[in-house]
Amino acid sequence: MMSQTESKIAMPKRATMSEEPVWELASDKTFKKRLINRGTGLSCPRDGSVCKIRIQALGETFPETLLSRSINLGNKLKEFQEIVIGENDTELDHMLDKILEHMRLRETSDFRFQINRHERISLAREKEVPEFLTMEIRIELLSFTEVPEVWELNPAQLVDAGQHHKDKGVEWFNSGNYVYALRRFTKAVRCLIVIDKEMLEKLAKENADAAVLFREYCTLLANVYTNIAAVQLKVPNNVSVIDICTKALAFQSNNVKALYRRGVAYARSGQNHLARTDLEDALKLAPHDPVVQNELRLLK
Repeated sequence: MMSQTESKIAMPKRATMSEEPVWELASDKTFKKRLINRGTGLSCPRDGSVCKIRIQALGETFPETLLSRSINLGNKLKEFQEIVIGENDTELDHMLDKILEHMRLRETSDFRFQINRHERISLAREKEVPEFLTMEIRIELLSFTEVPEVWELNPAQLVDAGQHHKDKGVEWFNSGNYVYALRRFTKAVRCLIVIDKEMLEKLAKENADAAVLFREYCTLLANVYTNIAAVQLKVPNNVSVIDICTKALAFQSNNVKALYRRGVAYARSGQNHLARTDLEDALKLAPHDPVVQNELRLLK
């Protein structure tokens, strides 16, 4: 169970009149921060933390803009908000996640940052120069749950986390939002690559439950890679598709979608002999698949 971090002893340190708060640039230069109350403790929220915050729009930032750009904020921005880091996908949500990961318990700070005026859902290059909104908000971090680092999770937990992000990615892909889909698929990969494949494979030879988990792990990672390839085919980025599908096939050599999508990428790259090999292998595994059949006909 995750424990709720609470302030019991130390009180937040407030800036004095002689310590006028100043804007400081974050290390990755994505936002500026002005500390109001220092907060307590040494730990900060991380991916998966449930954060209770008070958020307020400042300057020329309108509350309606925050609401229109974020899935998880309610209508009363000055009331309590609950955010699970990593569980929302808009550009503003990602910025809020990053900001909260740099805050301490009971800290209050102002933040200034820019985001694209128009939310992107396509990976294609923008034809027009992006137009940015400057946003300024004040956040008080009231509480957050302590969660383990990803490397502290066991293989079963990592597979569950990977499946969760993969399922969310599929939802976004099916709705036509390829940017959000790619973000989720990438998060799934980050969970799964932490697993020591060789060690799990060794355990699978000695334990039935580990054997089941190993098969789930290999199938899931192969499917996530093929999903990323599906997104990259929309760009299209054939080099990336070939590389990603090759990774998928290293985990599951009979993955039809990986063979098909790599075959399509080879064909688009003019490497018809390699395309034919992959597509014929895919057809052997799925002899009645009309999509594979049609792609093979186009090669002849």
